[in-house]
Amino acid sequence: MSRARYRQLIDFAAGERGPRSAEIEAHLDTHPAAAATVALYRLAGATMAGDDGIDPSAAALASARAIFTPKRADSAVGSLADHLTRVLGRLIFDSRVEPALAGLRGPACGFQLTYELPDAQLDLHAEPAEAPGRWRLIGQFACSGSVPAMQIDLHRAGSDEPIRTVEAGERGVFVLDTGPGLYELRLHLPEATVVIPEIDIS
Repeated sequence: MSRARYRQLIDFAAGERGPRSAEIEAHLDTHPAAAATVALYRLAGATMAGDDGIDPSAAALASARAIFTPKRADSAVGSLADHLTRVLGRLIFDSRVEPALAGLRGPACGFQLTYELPDAQLDLHAEPAEAPGRWRLIGQFACSGSVPAMQIDLHRAGSDEPIRTVEAGERGVFVLDTGPGLYELRLHLPEATVVIPEIDIS
């Protein structure tokens, strides 16, 4: 069969009809090879146009799930919810930078810090402790309504590991003893964690 004749068979199998369609159809009745070519082409076209969606087997599904098993994020990074519920306190008062009345503040005196929070306020008072080189940090969390139960963690600046942990009292008061340095407080409330950064105790 010539190339032109083969092309005519393919066009005929694809559904094209021309002046020689009747001749080609008659040719198929007497030439099994030509009929097989048309049938093969039609089968290929029907296969490509048909729905090849086959439900995967249970074994294939189990294998895919094993490959794409979701992994939890590292706990050191924290979840998205942790970041969304973290509130940063804003320093609004530092007694060390306020003008002092003569004779009322000496080098051994303590200092006070006040932080503004959403619908709340945190007051911190730092004073030298009895032990040499030690400081006592006294804090009070105040808000409208009752003060919630909370845990307070003291961290060194830049560290996620607390070095001191205490529970606040009924009136939101807590006391921490520490040495001089740069610290961060984290107040763990029921709905959020309040972060007080860069507390310079010196």
